[in-house]
Amino acid sequence: MKAFLGLLLFSVFLATGAGLHCETCFAAGDTCSGKQEACPSSSDVCIAMVTETKSGGAGFTTAVKGCNQKSECRRLQGEVGKPVSAQFMNLQAGSVIKSVVCNKASASSTSLLLAIFTLLLKKFLF
Repeated sequence: MKAFLGLLLFSVFLATGAGLHCETCFAAGDTCSGKQEACPSSSDVCIAMVTETKSGGAGFTTAVKGCNQKSECRRLQGEVGKPVSAQFMNLQAGSVIKSVVCNKASASSTSLLLAIFTLLLKKFLF
């Protein structure tokens, strides 16, 4: 019974710990910082994008980070220097994309937690 319970807990831990987590934020300037949030299952990369919007002759820069699909992120990388055609990730249509970075969040923290949990499980079961 202990082995079954341990296996069940281990499976739950794997299922919840393996998802993608990305920093999410939106702020004026070249960078922003926010909380790490769990991404929907449709997202497979984290995106960091900087845009510039001109209003009344003055320009201002906006940074946005969040979850995205790899294909959409790659498409946006090809749009650097071009205006955003529609509202996207809280950005105004007409904002010019200055930079786009697509990456997967580090799995090191998940791997560390998995290793610790495995050692604890082994200690309690055996």
